[in-house]
Amino acid sequence: MANKMKLELEHSKLKPAIHNGLAMTECYEPLADHLEKVKAMQLRNDDVLLCSFPKSGTHWMYRVIDMLQRGSTQYYDRNADSTFLDAQLIERLSELASPRVLVTHLPFDHLPQQVKDKRTKIVHVYRNPRAVLVSFYHMMKTFKLNTPEYSETTLDKTADLFFSDNMVYYGWFGHLDNMSAYQAQNPSVPIFHISYEEMTLSPVDTVKKLAEFLGKTVTPEFCAQVVEACSFKKQKESEETLDQSQAALTFYRKGDMNDWKNHLTVAHNEKFAKVLKERAEKCPFSAKYT
Repeated sequence: MANKMKLELEHSKLKPAIHNGLAMTECYEPLADHLEKVKAMQLRNDDVLLCSFPKSGTHWMYRVIDMLQRGSTQYYDRNADSTFLDAQLIERLSELASPRVLVTHLPFDHLPQQVKDKRTKIVHVYRNPRAVLVSFYHMMKTFKLNTPEYSETTLDKTADLFFSDNMVYYGWFGHLDNMSAYQAQNPSVPIFHISYEEMTLSPVDTVKKLAEFLGKTVTPEFCAQVVEACSFKKQKESEETLDQSQAALTFYRKGDMNDWKNHLTVAHNEKFAKVLKERAEKCPFSAKYT
């Protein structure tokens, strides 16, 4: 049964918005007001922040962290939507029981101020930008966001947006730059970096390392159970069971690490290769995908 706190994602509630160069969607209140509330929100000592650019494996990692925090592989009727800082009312988030895994795509300079004060643990998930582009394209065709440009877009148009300054959350490249700058300026804030690809290729080892970062003592058997419980198939089945009304808005499309190869053209790949090579020295997270 879906938790009453779950984020409502009806098309009518989502609309594009821009504030000080940050493009994203707003839901219940004006974006500028919401960002101020996020900045000032009260955090708890056991909160964990899950930060990522959209379409990077956020829902998958949420389930892993949540199970490690609770010490159980049972699915809880709270999911990544119900703790989504970008759209949930902060007042609702304050009502959630601990432990909370707070999810956001916001650039790091928009995170709550108390992250620095409390040294809140952050799990940062990133993914091959080629895969992110393809997944984002499919999401745009699903989320109409009240504008035909989204549902009627093409992969070429989405690629143009992806490399432009108009991409949401500063774009894949800008989001990583922002994270790198935040980490350099706030070295005392603990950040665990993990790629979608690492999680796919070495899931049990990744869960073990993540548990250590979170300060959890777990057995190899429990780590394997978490991996099984958080498999793509299990997650998709669980989400569809928890809330059938979200079927048209599913976040679980394929879960294939290399599905992008079935979609991108030579021209798309050449563009990625060029931009990633140019940025390799500046950002190590870009360098691994050159």
